[in-house]
Amino acid sequence: MALAVVIYHTSLWTELFTPAGSATTMLAKLGIYGVQGFFVISGFCFFHLYGETVFDGPALKTFFLKRWMRLAPLFFVVVGLNLLFHQKAGPDPSVRMLAENLTLSFGFFHPNHALVVGGWSIGLEAVFYTALPSLILFTRWHKGFLYLFAGLLIWASLPWSLHWVPEAEPWNRFHAYVQVANHAFLFLLGGILAHLRSRTAFRLRPLTFVILLAVLAAITFSLHRGFYDHFDIMAGPARYEFSALCVAVVGCFAFMDLKESAGIHPLVVLGDWSYGTYLLHPLANALLLWLGMGKQGWPTFGLGLLLTLVFAYGSHRFIEKPAMALARG
Repeated sequence: MALAVVIYHTSLWTELFTPAGSATTMLAKLGIYGVQGFFVISGFCFFHLYGETVFDGPALKTFFLKRWMRLAPLFFVVVGLNLLFHQKAGPDPSVRMLAENLTLSFGFFHPNHALVVGGWSIGLEAVFYTALPSLILFTRWHKGFLYLFAGLLIWASLPWSLHWVPEAEPWNRFHAYVQVANHAFLFLLGGILAHLRSRTAFRLRPLTFVILLAVLAAITFSLHRGFYDHFDIMAGPARYEFSALCVAVVGCFAFMDLKESAGIHPLVVLGDWSYGTYLLHPLANALLLWLGMGKQGWPTFGLGLLLTLVFAYGSHRFIEKPAMALARG
C-alpha cells in the first residue's frame, strides 16, 4: 500500500498521465485508499498482537518504547533533511511546530503540522497508539466494546465526510480531511477483523483468495470513473464505499495464511521497506528536480521509483532495524 501511494504521488509530480484519465483516476483510488488501508492494517495488527495484553506499568513502557523507536528515528531524519535542504513540507518550522514534531504529538493538535510530506498519517498513528492500551482494557472486559466504539467512530466521521470536507474552501479541504475524527473508525475496523479472525479457524483457500481480490479490484476500478477533483472520492458516500473495499481487501489477507516462500519473499521485503518508502519518496523526487530531471514523464517516474526503493533499503538497513533492535534490547 505504501508503494501505491508512491506511484500515485510520483505519477502526479511527473505529469505522467492525463488528468481525469482512466490511469490517473485508477492510481488516485489506489494511492488515496492505500493510506486508508494502512490504518485498517494497523488496527488489525495491533489488536491481533495485543488484544489480550494486560497493560501494567512494564507492559506500557515496553509498548510505547517500541512504538517510539519504530516511528521516531526515520521521521526525525526526514524532518532534518527537509530543514537542511529547505524543502517545504507543512507549516513554517516555528518553535511550536518543531516541538510538536520532535514529540510526535502533532496529531493531537493538527495532523498537517507535520514537517514531512505525508506525515499527517504518522501523526494519526501516534494518536491511535496512545489510545490502544485504553481500548484494549475495555475490549478485554467485553468484545462488544470494540464494535460499539467502531460504530461511534463511524458516526463521528459522518459530519466530516458528508459536510465539512466537501463544503470546505478548496485551500482548506485537505486540512479538514486529515482530522483524527475522519479516520479513527478505520483503525477500529481493523481491530474487528482481528477479533473475527480469532473467533474462527476458517481460512481462505488460495484460489478463493485470488478470486475475491480480483472481484474487489474490478469493483474498485469500476466505481466513480472519470473524476477530475480527487476529493470526489475522498468525501461523501464514495469515501465509505472505498473504505469498505479497503476493509474487505485487508480481510482477505487476514483470513489467508500465507506461508513464507520464494514468491512471497519480495512482498515481505516491500513490507519491511514500507515506512521508508512512504516517508522518503518526496525527497527522491526533490533530488531528481535538483538534478534537472524536471517533469519528464516515464524517465523521471521510473528513476523516482528506483531512487525511492534505494533510499528505503538504506533507511531500513541503517536506521529502522538498528532502532528496533535497540528497542527490543
